[in-house]
Amino acid sequence: MQRRPSTLTLLLLACLLGGPLAADVLLDDAMRRDLGPELLLLRDPGIQLDGPSVWDLPDSDFSKSATAVPSFGFSHEAVWARVQLVNRGVVPRNLLLVVDFPVLDSVSLYTLDSQGALRGEHSGDAFPFALRSQPYRGFVFPLELAAGDSLQLLLRIRSSSALQLPVSLWQPEAFERRTQLVNLGFGLYFGSLLVMLVYNLMLLASLRERMYAFYALFVGGSVLLQAILQGFAGAHLWPDQGGWNESILAAAIGCALVGVALLTRSLLETRKHAPVSDGLLKAIVALAALTILAAPFWGHTLQRCQTYLATGSTLILLGVAVAALRYGGRTARLYFISWVALFLGVVVLTLNRFGLLPANALTESGLHFASLLQVTLLSLTLADRINFLKDQNAAFAHTLADSNRSLQREIEERKEVQSALNKSQLILEERVRTRTAELSMANQELRTQQASLVSLKDSAEAANRAKSQFLATMSHEIRTPLNGVIGMSSLLLDSGMDPEQKKLALVIKDCASTLLNLIEDILDFSRIESGKLELNQAPFELQGLCSSLHRLLEEKAHSKGLQLELDIGLAVPNRLFGDAVRLRQVLLNLLGNAVKFTERGKVTLRIRQQEEMERSARLLFEVCDTGPGIASDQLPKLFERFTQIDSRSNRRHGGTGLGLAIARRLTELLGGELAVESAPKQGSRFYFELEIATATPSGRRLTFRTQALEEKPAQPADAVRILIVEDNEVNREVARMMLAKLGYPAETAEDGTKALELIEQQDFDLIFMDLQMPGLDGLETTRRIRTGDYATQPTIIALTANATVEDRQNCFDAGMDDFIAKPVRLESLREVLMGWKT
Repeated sequence: MQRRPSTLTLLLLACLLGGPLAADVLLDDAMRRDLGPELLLLRDPGIQLDGPSVWDLPDSDFSKSATAVPSFGFSHEAVWARVQLVNRGVVPRNLLLVVDFPVLDSVSLYTLDSQGALRGEHSGDAFPFALRSQPYRGFVFPLELAAGDSLQLLLRIRSSSALQLPVSLWQPEAFERRTQLVNLGFGLYFGSLLVMLVYNLMLLASLRERMYAFYALFVGGSVLLQAILQGFAGAHLWPDQGGWNESILAAAIGCALVGVALLTRSLLETRKHAPVSDGLLKAIVALAALTILAAPFWGHTLQRCQTYLATGSTLILLGVAVAALRYGGRTARLYFISWVALFLGVVVLTLNRFGLLPANALTESGLHFASLLQVTLLSLTLADRINFLKDQNAAFAHTLADSNRSLQREIEERKEVQSALNKSQLILEERVRTRTAELSMANQELRTQQASLVSLKDSAEAANRAKSQFLATMSHEIRTPLNGVIGMSSLLLDSGMDPEQKKLALVIKDCASTLLNLIEDILDFSRIESGKLELNQAPFELQGLCSSLHRLLEEKAHSKGLQLELDIGLAVPNRLFGDAVRLRQVLLNLLGNAVKFTERGKVTLRIRQQEEMERSARLLFEVCDTGPGIASDQLPKLFERFTQIDSRSNRRHGGTGLGLAIARRLTELLGGELAVESAPKQGSRFYFELEIATATPSGRRLTFRTQALEEKPAQPADAVRILIVEDNEVNREVARMMLAKLGYPAETAEDGTKALELIEQQDFDLIFMDLQMPGLDGLETTRRIRTGDYATQPTIIALTANATVEDRQNCFDAGMDDFIAKPVRLESLREVLMGWKT
């Protein structure tokens, strides 16, 4: 064997390099010698150095260990250790170099062989146990040192778990004795744990209490964990699979944490008594379960995280135990003591793993004793808890037995009462049978009456439907000739007659208008009485509504020499939202009556704002006249249907007596109440208030007064192509002459089929369409026009005697653009033409 440099040479070399001096380890007859203080250490963070390169490095590149057992905590770097052994004795020495930390992944020993070549021997937790030269749970390397010779050793250690170097030299006989003692101690430790595990599994099989399953999971994980950490699992359970240690170690830690967290929840009933603690325990279970799932894939990277998790979980469980002392009784006290014991053991082991405490018998074995004590105390805690539950069950069973005895007595008492009740029931049943027979006869009579009432109700509904259908039919049939009468009389009045003829034509027109008003009043009152009249809410302009009323009545007022005045207050908003049609009908009725019954003076419509709100306004509507007035005793009869105060007035002015009744009903539908103030020879004042949705105030006061009417010549029309579709020849001619009067020539068709033929031949801009026609009616004709392939779609306006709301909606549904009810007045026709003129 090649001689190593002498001590003097090494001393001189170290002084020249200015580095630390490596002290030789002089061998003696000691059975054991710890080499930790003698080691020179070199850290290799990049894991790039190999044995030959490190062997040639001077001692100055190394550093002394600060502790008896060098400890580096969790480190993924490689660590090199150098030591020089010197045998100054006269006999050769056979020694064992022991690295007693079983979880090191890789341990390599480099020495020089007899030929002067560097020889390496490799072992470690990552290697199969069966390949080790010495079957020991740690790592053992045999050494031979001749008399007077020296031997330099170079160790390389690497581990993904905590990294420590408890390196020692042993006499083989002493090491064997020590191994036997250690194995005996661990045998007692693991045997005790397995006994507790088997005992509680037997209790689980007999009692079927899931807390025993949680306890068994915790103890089983703890046993497997300690077996791996102490090197017994790799030696005896999977000696041919060195890589299993890391994955199974991670899974064992996870199982132990899951078991103890679930056991704690059951023992201390945290779900009921401590919801916050219960949430923390659930978090421990979830995190530990994740580590179990990740163990087969990332077992070597989980150990640092699991150390933190185990330490944190221990603190949490200890805190839960402290919190449970307030409500848990003896069970909580035993549980708390068990965790105090384990906590001390975990603290000692954790500080040792991170290199904060030296490695010795206390730091290495303290956790074993603490965990054995904890397992025993937890078993006692579990037994105490089960006994407590048994006592509770026994107390509950005793209470249940007492309750059963009380219930039995109550049942016997009730049987006696039931017997008495049965006797009474027989008597009652007889009475019930008698009363039932009487009620059956009464029910039969009621059913007969009900059938009669149903029949009467059906008859009334049929009569009502027949009445409605009759009114609609009569309205259509009367409006059709009235359209001809009123239209022809209007055209006749404009034809340049002498005064006598004009007077006769005017009488014809007034009579026809009176008849039309009668029809309108009857239809409106019928709809109101049947509840079928609905309001149509839409935006409208108040000033435009009042202007149309002024234009409609000013000719009649002017003819009687009356002044018609419309007075809208400055603060009254113009843009409103409501049913303008029904409001106009009420005002027109009141103004028409005032003009009708006032012989001289004036008639005034006055509108004032009573209250302004955020999105609405309360308006006061007043119609005042200078007519004959009404006596106070006659005012209550004023709004009754078919009633007029003065029958002579009825004969002179005409009317049905429905106007004011309709106006009052419409006012109530709009949200107001129509009232009157009057006295003989002092005129009358009709008024009501309405709250109407509004947008902006008008900003100006509007006042109209009647002026002398002037005849306005018809203006020449643009090139507007108009078609009149009407089956009645008179009405067809009336419509054509009215349009000609307004300056619009038009073509005519007597039915829908003829109209479609004309549309195929030429384009029309505007079509006036009747509804009821033989063959193809107006609605179907409109649908065919709207679905037809025409170059342009004309504007279609219904011109019909069907004047109901349903008829109007049917027209719009079919595709018509506007609606004019017969009889047609020249002014109405002019307004429609101006609105739809293309």
